[in-house]
Amino acid sequence: MHGFGCGHFYDNGIWLSHTGSLHYHHAGCGHYYYDGLWNNTSCYHIHGPGCGHHYYDGRWNDFAHTHIHSDHCGHLYDGTQWLIVSSDDHIHGANCGHYRFSGRWHAYPREYYTMGRANSLFFFVDLGDYRNRNLPDWAYEEYLADYATADIFRSTTPLAKAYAAFAKSRYYDSLVQFRLASQIEPDNGLIYLARAQAQIAVKDYRAAFEDLKKGMTLLPEWADVRINLSEIYSDTIDLDTHISQLEAWVERYPRDYKAHFVLGYFYYFHQEYDAAKNELQYALSWNDQLEPALNLIDHILSFEAEQEVLTMEQDLPPSNEVEITTE
Repeated sequence: MHGFGCGHFYDNGIWLSHTGSLHYHHAGCGHYYYDGLWNNTSCYHIHGPGCGHHYYDGRWNDFAHTHIHSDHCGHLYDGTQWLIVSSDDHIHGANCGHYRFSGRWHAYPREYYTMGRANSLFFFVDLGDYRNRNLPDWAYEEYLADYATADIFRSTTPLAKAYAAFAKSRYYDSLVQFRLASQIEPDNGLIYLARAQAQIAVKDYRAAFEDLKKGMTLLPEWADVRINLSEIYSDTIDLDTHISQLEAWVERYPRDYKAHFVLGYFYYFHQEYDAAKNELQYALSWNDQLEPALNLIDHILSFEAEQEVLTMEQDLPPSNEVEITTE
């Protein structure tokens, strides 16, 4: 069942096996082009014994459910998930086409795990053009353009150390560094939005609420940005754990409207808009002046209106008007 931590990515109404708008299909990207679509397997592939895939729980999977990933298991860790490489007998090593650092083989060279590049955005995972993220030019220039390039695993700057600690699931260490970073740049909304993720990881939902509120006040255009929070996690198991803990908290303490807002934010940036709207509306029932919630609700309603118009256009019968020509 698709959902938080399932290893897939929700993009434009469908679940994908790759990281949505981050991934650029091309020859050799690991997918197969057939009949106008990119697929995980070749159109000539037939699932069956010895096909290289594993049947479990009613479906074919890339990995056996008993498989334990490791540095030498023959699979590739791209920073967010384990991937099938070109062949089952692939051996990682010098010039194998992959890159080893921090104890794992990665799909991208170490330089990609940096902050301050022209196409960096949030945490360390964006490998695409920031314009594809719908980030306003002014926000890009104000919050990102002046950064010197820094390898987050080697830099001594607090923000880079915060991102690196988060990537390694050291969330308390990450919080310490985010606090230092916010002292250096108190008007950088992205830092507060990032710190909120570490607050969620350690189950401090009220602190996460305050950081989200401040971050979205400093950068209200954040609601327009195309990002899925699954992208910021190196370990998707942690993502699943964090959302489950937050859901359990609001179920146990239903009057905690701040936690409801945090959950609504999480749903919003996982493109689960119906669930997000329910949580945000509940938060607004306690505080009808909560501007970040109003902002997100406005975007959800705009999205729903656009979808309704598209549906109506698709349901319209063909026009019976006679085309007039000058011939």
